[in-house]
Amino acid sequence: MSGPFGSSNFFIGGAKVPITFEYTANYSEAAQNTTEVTDSGAALGTAAANRQILVAASSGRASGSGTSLITGVTVAGVTATELAQTNRTGGNPYRACSAIYIATVPTGTTGDVVVTWSAGQYDIVIYTIAIYGAASTAFDTGTAQGQASGLVLSDTVNIPANGFAIAVVGGSSGSLSNYTWVGLTEGSGTGAEVQAGSTRVGVAADTDMSAETGRTIQSTATGTQNDATWAAVSLEQA
Repeated sequence: MSGPFGSSNFFIGGAKVPITFEYTANYSEAAQNTTEVTDSGAALGTAAANRQILVAASSGRASGSGTSLITGVTVAGVTATELAQTNRTGGNPYRACSAIYIATVPTGTTGDVVVTWSAGQYDIVIYTIAIYGAASTAFDTGTAQGQASGLVLSDTVNIPANGFAIAVVGGSSGSLSNYTWVGLTEGSGTGAEVQAGSTRVGVAADTDMSAETGRTIQSTATGTQNDATWAAVSLEQA
């Protein structure tokens, strides 16, 4: 990745700008029945006219029975758009959810990231990712959910030529130690796995991918993963 101003990002013979990305921040909170969490002054990466911010969020469980979904995300005051989301609809009476949102934020290097849920949540992780040269709508999406020891969550996602894809997974259990990925590269630095209370969350992404129909993207849990949710999205060049 050469960044938004690297030589690989200039137009060459009218070609589209390659998509680059950077994990810029993560935030975790062993929250107690909250419906809103703010990552104050989150790093947003280098400002650029073609910068957007991806927010990948997951919570391990919700308070009480019934469903819970992320209902809104803002980045530096800009309303983000949902790209993909899933929530837990079986298993324990606690309802987890995972989602990926995108906002166009060309200026500034820091800003508050605010995530709102429809019902009280516990054990929350939020990743902030700067992405350059990507479309603002999903090319394709995937979702999965479940509960098991060694749980495998996966879906097939169509990838555009020179495209980008990202997935987020979260689940609660004291015995869940890590995830392994197929189809995407696990995040590092501020994109590494995060533990929040009893919930462990991971993210994986790649760019400059070859066109592919039905690419399998998969996470496998080491240990027991309860109330697990998983969301993925692919983006084409802008």
